[in-house]
Amino acid sequence: MSRSFHVLAAAVLVLLLCPAIANAAAILPAECPVQDFPFGVQWPWERTDSIAKNAGTDKWAFTRRTCKLLKDKGVDSIWLVNIDVGDLKPLLKITRPLGLKLIPCLGEIEPKNCRGTMGVDLAATDFKAKALAYYARKIPQIVQDIGEDRAGVLAWALCDEPTGVCFDLMDPTREIFAKADPDRPALAVSTWPQTPDLIAKTRLTTFCIDLYPFCGPNDPNGPQPPAASGSRDFYSKNIQRMVKDAGKDGRVGWVFAMCFAEIWGPKEMKPDGFVSALPGAYVHWRTPTLAEMRWQIWEGLRLGVKGLLFYVLLGEAEGDPNAKLPDDPSLRSVLAKTIAPVGYSGLLDRKGDPTPQCNEMSMLFRKLAPHKALLRKLTPNSTQWLAAEGGTQIGSFVDSVTGERYAVAVNPDFSTTQTVTLTVAADTHDLVDMFTGKSLKLQRLTGAGGGFRTKISLKAGDGVLLKR
Repeated sequence: MSRSFHVLAAAVLVLLLCPAIANAAAILPAECPVQDFPFGVQWPWERTDSIAKNAGTDKWAFTRRTCKLLKDKGVDSIWLVNIDVGDLKPLLKITRPLGLKLIPCLGEIEPKNCRGTMGVDLAATDFKAKALAYYARKIPQIVQDIGEDRAGVLAWALCDEPTGVCFDLMDPTREIFAKADPDRPALAVSTWPQTPDLIAKTRLTTFCIDLYPFCGPNDPNGPQPPAASGSRDFYSKNIQRMVKDAGKDGRVGWVFAMCFAEIWGPKEMKPDGFVSALPGAYVHWRTPTLAEMRWQIWEGLRLGVKGLLFYVLLGEAEGDPNAKLPDDPSLRSVLAKTIAPVGYSGLLDRKGDPTPQCNEMSMLFRKLAPHKALLRKLTPNSTQWLAAEGGTQIGSFVDSVTGERYAVAVNPDFSTTQTVTLTVAADTHDLVDMFTGKSLKLQRLTGAGGGFRTKISLKAGDGVLLKR
């Protein structure tokens, strides 16, 4: 076939995948949302040395082992922070053959590192102009330096939770990256208050919100109320808003779900990496239970995210029993009175071995992997052809290519297995569990409305993907 035919075919494909910019004069992958559906983790690169030391090996041997582990666990994408180009290049030599994609937030690019990289302070009146001049020089150099291995980069991460003048840099930096590397988009991770503004005020096409719903007992700095309902509402409402706002013009949202613990003050760590708060410490964030791990994944799918990542891969390497006690008077009533078990501080323990939370994530990532392309195509739909009893929540979708209808049903109870009664519309001829490939047994309902009924069992926090 001629080259012109291939160019035309590629242009048509981009138009189909990027409806929001279908009228643009020149459409590049860098101007489209990420077309993959990543199942990923966030790797804080600065912790690699200490965890490798605990494991009795060197940094690069540990890195090779960990990348192979992640591949085996169903992870296909790694969001990197606090890494520079010098380490990114050898890391790509490890990840590319494994089929792992990287989303690097490079130290040379992260605007919060400006004093060391650009030689300018964030507070300087001319910071934005100097930063953009620096990026105009530096970003093309980085792209060229990485060379063909940038095929192993899924997207470029511009900043970790941008605010103020860093926020103002996001769109112009995106444009610089698009010119230097037109084959992949740029994005940023943002907190829940920042995300609506990032969607409204930039032309980023892929958004990633970090949401950490599980806090310590009566934590005044976490979701309120800090019981299960507060955690669920905080997570669900913010994802729902991101997906709705971004979806208005064909852009998409990812979620950074939570798997970590954060203790302010003294803490002890057992040899296996399990962390407990010592008396006087403040438990800000606690490790999710296995049911909560499942629920974060399924709830994201129910609400229409197009990428699922967990913060964080590597937790702390050691405890700190002599850490300073918090002196904030507002925390006095929630400080630990006795030794308080909290959990693991990451998906991997202090020696880089999988925690139960990692294994739970892995189980679902591996089961969902065959459906990645489908999940990426599904569009939230207001037609409710499926209903559930007993508090089970339903998300309704349509395949944007075939028009076929799907639904995600989620058990929001974090402690109890639910036997759920599902009711489907009268024009439903089949209801298929996409994991098993089997049709559910439907019982016809009598009465004017008609329809069918069936029952499924969902363990705590679990869900199911159904096809009509």
